[in-house]
Amino acid sequence: MEKRKLDDYLFEISAAEAVVDNDAHYKSLKKRRINGELVYIFDQLIPPQKKIHITKHARFAEVPTHIHTFIEINYVYSGTCTQIIDGEKIVLRTGEIIIIDTKTPHSVLYADKDDIIINILLRKDYFTNAFFTKIQDNGIISDFLLRSISYTQEHDQYIIFHSNENTHIEIIMSMLLWEWFFPALGSSSLIDNYLIILFIELVRIFQYETNQKSNNFSGQIEFSKIVTYMEENFLNCSLPEMAKNFNYSTNYLSALIKKNTGNTYSNLLLELKLNHAKFLLENTNDSINTIAMNSGFKNMTYFYKKYKERYSCTPKKTRSYDSSFL
Repeated sequence: MEKRKLDDYLFEISAAEAVVDNDAHYKSLKKRRINGELVYIFDQLIPPQKKIHITKHARFAEVPTHIHTFIEINYVYSGTCTQIIDGEKIVLRTGEIIIIDTKTPHSVLYADKDDIIINILLRKDYFTNAFFTKIQDNGIISDFLLRSISYTQEHDQYIIFHSNENTHIEIIMSMLLWEWFFPALGSSSLIDNYLIILFIELVRIFQYETNQKSNNFSGQIEFSKIVTYMEENFLNCSLPEMAKNFNYSTNYLSALIKKNTGNTYSNLLLELKLNHAKFLLENTNDSINTIAMNSGFKNMTYFYKKYKERYSCTPKKTRSYDSSFL
């Protein structure tokens, strides 16, 4: 009975699907040029104060090339889903899943009435150390997610799971969607637990396609804690203090960071500060001097030099370039 009710709900024409012209909506979105192509930025799809949002993909229209600031899971509940990612045409069939990294440009082609695609949107901070501990995986999925939530890694990856013959996935997804679309007492906790179970089940699926670049980034939980610590404390972080916090010698911690990121501690810290400065330039009206100070730079000459080396433009150019988009 629940399955029939869920089917009826998902196959019904939604308000979003009844909209014929989406031009006004897309004109209101920010855009950015990536590899010569102007792409839309989807950054307001998860409600404020929430870490997760689940929606049914709107059928009967194409979604142009876009990126988002969250991790996206697409599940094909029925029919097919065709996307263009990194210039490659990807066709997913009923029961299959794709996980798309943040900042990965992709578009979704026209979906017909029988094509029911579920979008699960997850903020980076949804993935805590407790989450990684529960899925108990040091392989492809943990590596993918650790790269996705890191500010220091390139974000151009996706992973496909051929789960169309996995009945467990179908059951898990149906139960997850039931709790989301027909919430009751305890639904929030059940949703979190179903997501854990979903990822554990995906760990078992070895048949996948991915465009991930091979690298030495470790999926170990302990190192994820170190990265998280640096990202949260980069403004007042020191190597001796961090080594003491994790019960390592400074030399060992320095070598561990170099091994897992290919960067020295100081370069990694600089990268975090520059990323923060760029974010403030693009999203606030603060002066460049104030932004530099708030990003941990006391010497403006050094800040300008390192910023230009990293982004091939000046901070002022970044601000004027960003404001040129609609």
